[in-house]
Amino acid sequence: MIKKLVLTSLAVMAGGFLVVTTASASTHTYQDKTTRATVTVTKKKGKVTAIVYQLKTGKAFHKRYQAKTKFYTKLTPQSGTRAYLVRKNHHGKVTYKKTLPKILGHQYASVQTAPKIGEVGDVTDAIFMNVDYYGDLQGKRYHNALANFTWWWNTMNDDLTDIPEGHAVVLRNGKVSFNSKLNYELPD
Repeated sequence: MIKKLVLTSLAVMAGGFLVVTTASASTHTYQDKTTRATVTVTKKKGKVTAIVYQLKTGKAFHKRYQAKTKFYTKLTPQSGTRAYLVRKNHHGKVTYKKTLPKILGHQYASVQTAPKIGEVGDVTDAIFMNVDYYGDLQGKRYHNALANFTWWWNTMNDDLTDIPEGHAVVLRNGKVSFNSKLNYELPD
């Protein structure tokens, strides 16, 4: 009888422990209505631990862009001003996998990623992306933003008008804004 009581007590305590540990992490997905891009924010103990920004389909765009208009980007904050970034192109090939560098003269980390490994500058008709990580930086100029993603389809033809582009600003509280006005108010 005592053995059964002890085993039942242990099972209840173990179950309670499992519930507590899994409840501390949460994931929420936001979708941009115009581009169909999604941002998945994972929080643990009130802090953002991972951000996945991706576009799985190009159906929202003109037919000439649809095949190559896909990307996957994962940003993992490491500390107050450092973050690790992984970017994949439309083939699923990793084109960037490093800690974001701080740009000379800026307090935050920033990088432009290309659709091909080692590509420098806008020399390809495909998606390029700027990623800024503000981390713990505060002040009016950062608008409570944690990270800022801006992507655009680079074209060699300047006469095209319906060029795909998008923005996502992840706030410190884990919420996401696809408002281009907020994107342009953040430091470049």
